[in-house]
Amino acid sequence: MSRRNPIRLFFAFMDPKQAFLSGLPHLLYVLRLLLPGLAADGLFGLAILVGLVFGLRPDYRRPPRWIGAWAGYALLLALELILGAFPGSPAGTFGGIFWLAGYSAALIYLGRGDRMRTILAVLPVAPVFIWSMALDTALANGSPSFPATLAILFGGLVMAAASALFEGFVWGGQAFWAVVIATLIGGLPVAYASQSTAAGQAGPARVIGSLLGYLVAVAIFSWPAWVGWFWDWIKSKVTTGV
Repeated sequence: MSRRNPIRLFFAFMDPKQAFLSGLPHLLYVLRLLLPGLAADGLFGLAILVGLVFGLRPDYRRPPRWIGAWAGYALLLALELILGAFPGSPAGTFGGIFWLAGYSAALIYLGRGDRMRTILAVLPVAPVFIWSMALDTALANGSPSFPATLAILFGGLVMAAASALFEGFVWGGQAFWAVVIATLIGGLPVAYASQSTAAGQAGPARVIGSLLGYLVAVAIFSWPAWVGWFWDWIKSKVTTGV
């Protein structure tokens, strides 16, 4: 019997349509960042809402995998609305805590039967909190430089490609390393551009620190997936008697 080609086997499990839909929200968010304004914000929010409703229509008990990325941006848009409505007030803090509980519940729901949906829902955390801060820093000194714009565009393409590839992934070690590699590759230019703009020069320590923060943010916000993986690992050890 001939040996199976692992690459061909991987792509055999990929659905091109679902792969495209998994990566699309990241590209829409990049457009939102690079075309700032109320119109861009409104169109982005509307597109995310439409995608979310469309994805939840077929089957509420088992939503498609690609819905994770759209749900992630929807959850972060909800946080933006809460913080924008109550800036620097106790009501905003209370709203943030309430949002965090809802966010965790949503991730647990999305992860039922397929934890890769949880990972897709968490990947928007880094673009929203880090790319947007990098762009804000650049805008504070005038219009964003070409390297900063190119870095954000590159990061969006990497995250979109990683999300598309996740369509063919089975939960496991490959998912963990894919998240780490995608975050590092997509985040390195953004971290460099951000630190260079903020400090006049991007020292290695500042860039590495920014990248570590990038990874920590993704790890913390994806806690249901890692806890579930750890629980499965414990059960496997108990079952095998190791």
